[in-house]
Amino acid sequence: MVFGRTFWLCRRWAVNADAVSQEEMEDCCDRKYIKWLNFQKDIKSVLDQCHIMALPSYYREGVPKSLFDACAVDRPIVTTLSIGCKDVMDGGVNGFLIPVKDCEAWAEKMRILIEKELPKMCRHGRLLRVFQHV
Repeated sequence: MVFGRTFWLCRRWAVNADAVSQEEMEDCCDRKYIKWLNFQKDIKSVLDQCHIMALPSYYREGVPKSLFDACAVDRPIVTTLSIGCKDVMDGGVNGFLIPVKDCEAWAEKMRILIEKELPKMCRHGRLLRVFQHV
């Protein structure tokens, strides 16, 4: 399987002083490999064009709906062992769970997923969520 390695960032700007500013985000988005799409209301259309859902959350946000959306369209997930995120995952089956703020583990699991595991985990994502919620 061959596909371009472009990262799309979908997020709303936070008023939080600790958050990445809009200016910092625009500076890191080269529009070739990293694209900022801003907030997206129709996340399904974005997911339909993606191969992987990555959510590097590190705070207690509850269960992110976006992870269920990714499972619904058979996208494998890479996310953190944070509250809520880990509840959507069966690590190694429909994606990978990464320790919070561990960039090296994140890069390694993304590499494994892209190079070896993508087709298998795509098939398992939706089935896992369907059977667990029947």
